[in-house]
Amino acid sequence: MFDGSQSAPYLETDRLEALNVYGETKIVAEQTVLTVRPEALVIRPGKILAADGHDSLGEQLRELTRGKCVRVANDIRFSPTFLPDLVDAALDLLIDEERGVWHLANSGAATPEELLIAAAELADLDRSLIQGVPAWSLHRSALRPRNRVLQSERGELLSAWREALHRFVPEVQVAREGERAFALL
Repeated sequence: MFDGSQSAPYLETDRLEALNVYGETKIVAEQTVLTVRPEALVIRPGKILAADGHDSLGEQLRELTRGKCVRVANDIRFSPTFLPDLVDAALDLLIDEERGVWHLANSGAATPEELLIAAAELADLDRSLIQGVPAWSLHRSALRPRNRVLQSERGELLSAWREALHRFVPEVQVAREGERAFALL
C-alpha cells in the first residue's frame, strides 16, 4: 500500500502509493470497500506473526532449531503484528462501531534480522546462525518497500512488538512440539 520511500512511520492519512502489484490490489480493494460501504472498518495490519508459527518468523525459528543458517534482510523496517493482539483490537473496534481506516500493529519497528535475533534469544537458539543481508540479495520475486512501519494517528491499541514476541515465541515452541508429536504417530 505504501512505497516505503518516507522515513517516518506511515499514518492512516498518508498517500497510498504501491510499489508492486500486490500493493496495487490492496489499494483497489480498500477503495472499493470504502466506496461501497463508507461506514466500513478497514484495518491495515503490520507483518503478521501467527501463533501457530506458520509465518516467516515461525519458519525461520524452525530452521534455527535444526541448526541451519537463516539469511534475513537487515535493511528494511516494518511493524510486527501478533495475530491475537490484532484480533482483540479489531473486535474492540467493531464493538465500539468504529469506522474508516485504522493501522493496527504492535508499536515500534524492526528489521527482519532484529526480529529474528530477538525471537532466537527468547527461544534460546543459536544467534550465530542468523545472517543479516541486503534485501536485494534474497532474490524475491517482487520489490518490497524498505519502510513498512505503521503508526496510528487514531490511537495506539497494541503493545510493543518486543512484549508481543514474549507471547509469540512460547506459542511457536508449543506448536513445534505438537508437530513433532504428530509426526511420531
